[in-house]
Amino acid sequence: MAGVTRFSQGGRMPGKHHTITAIVAIVAATAVLGACRDDGVGPTPDDPLFDRYVALGNSITAGFESEGINDSTQAHPYSVQFAERFNAPFFWARVRVPGCPAPLVGPLALTTERVGGASATDCAGLHTTLPRVNHSLAVPGVRIADALREPAETDFSPYNLFINLLFREIFGGRTLVQAMVNADPTLVSVWLGNNDVLTAVTSADLGQMTPVDSFVGSLDQIVAAIAEETQAQDAILLGVSNPLLIPLVQPGLYYWVLAQDPASHALIGNKPVSANCGPDGDGRANLVSARIVRAAAATEISCAVDAPFVIDAEKEAAILTRVEEFNQAIQARAADRGWIYIDVPDIQETQVGDPQGIRLCQNLLAAQTVEEMVQAVEETCPVPRDDPRDFFGRLFSFDGFHPSRDGQRVIADHMEQAVRAKHGL
Repeated sequence: MAGVTRFSQGGRMPGKHHTITAIVAIVAATAVLGACRDDGVGPTPDDPLFDRYVALGNSITAGFESEGINDSTQAHPYSVQFAERFNAPFFWARVRVPGCPAPLVGPLALTTERVGGASATDCAGLHTTLPRVNHSLAVPGVRIADALREPAETDFSPYNLFINLLFREIFGGRTLVQAMVNADPTLVSVWLGNNDVLTAVTSADLGQMTPVDSFVGSLDQIVAAIAEETQAQDAILLGVSNPLLIPLVQPGLYYWVLAQDPASHALIGNKPVSANCGPDGDGRANLVSARIVRAAAATEISCAVDAPFVIDAEKEAAILTRVEEFNQAIQARAADRGWIYIDVPDIQETQVGDPQGIRLCQNLLAAQTVEEMVQAVEETCPVPRDDPRDFFGRLFSFDGFHPSRDGQRVIADHMEQAVRAKHGL
């Protein structure tokens, strides 16, 4: 994986502000809209390759957005958009509105309110009609090894509400890989492994990363199941994403700038920010996970190397190395089988230059004066704007790490291009 400049120069966009009332009004009016597909005969696919397309994955594949899921967000994943482009039948068990749990109605830094006024522990359940074949074999929170385990063997926190619902009503105790084999796919996509490194980023605890040998062992079992236990004509293996290129993680200097403006204190949970996050401290060198804003145990936002939720250069290098090792293994298995490999970190890198798509404080670290820093935060960092969807950038939902529908579309675009090129469609 090529080296990435985490805070490259980006485009400029005026930093405009809105109230939390505006967020609630806009999103509550739109969050329950969107297409969803019921069980039925289904369309006639453009090519026999798409007779039975099955997607194996985790929360991104399932349609989690803004810390929640319902039958609106379930229509957004790359797998759904990809299937529609080839007229492939693609059904899934739909979650009732407001959700299980319901998605946030605004950015997590500004609100805990969810669609329909539901709580984070409410689950509206599934629609009565379940698909005869579930093409979306996606379980939020799973690591790659979990796809080979029975539900009772796995802790899916914090997604237990939805997971219990899935396994009770859909999978019947089968592992995800067993469900995939039973679906008799003609085409399989696999996007697993993000959670094998993401938790290390959100918590800044490198011990949360899956060891490479364990990851590769699980990967080989999944590849063997597709190749030896199904009649799949092809498979698409997606690489593990670079978790440092998500707007949930920002330079410490971002928090210091917000702390200088009393009107912005809500964005940092009204917590004090240490001077070591300032321009003369570690704020330029170290990243901080926004999880610290909600962490009750963290009473101060510090950028010291040993402070909670801080990712210094050494941790950043270790995380990037682990992602590269995972993806080298995935790409090698795809090459060995003649399957398609989608380089997700490479796709991410192409988006970094546009802060309207993803807000990574692209202009902040080059700023020298406080005035320049404030301007850079308003232009390229997560701050309130007229449209709440612009808070983290149009490619991300309100939780700062699950893609929005637009972000999912980018992945579907690359999958479509790869399949059309390979199969001459």
